[in-house]
Amino acid sequence: MDKEDHVNTSIVWFRKDLRLKDNPALFHSARSGPILPVYIWDETLPEQEEGASRWWLHESLLSLARSLSSTGSPLVFARGSTKEVLVHFAKRSNAQKIVWNELIEPWAKNL
Repeated sequence: MDKEDHVNTSIVWFRKDLRLKDNPALFHSARSGPILPVYIWDETLPEQEEGASRWWLHESLLSLARSLSSTGSPLVFARGSTKEVLVHFAKRSNAQKIVWNELIEPWAKNL
């Protein structure tokens, strides 16, 4: 991904809202230009799933990845510090903005 090729790119950070339909962050960013959809596995965050919930997450991510690929914007999977990963992809893609849907969990407000 070259900076020149994605001048108006928006990064869409997927967290728990793993859907295309009725997704405000995705809808508004896609209207303004190309998107770079990203899912980050950050083991330091309390939102990481375990057991059956992890299986559901895996299946949901596969479905989301298939759906996004069919639109021409493949889902990027990353592992690490959320802030570091987002900064890395913002610089790499020359993204103009990073968008996400709000989570209501108290710990999520610190991100």
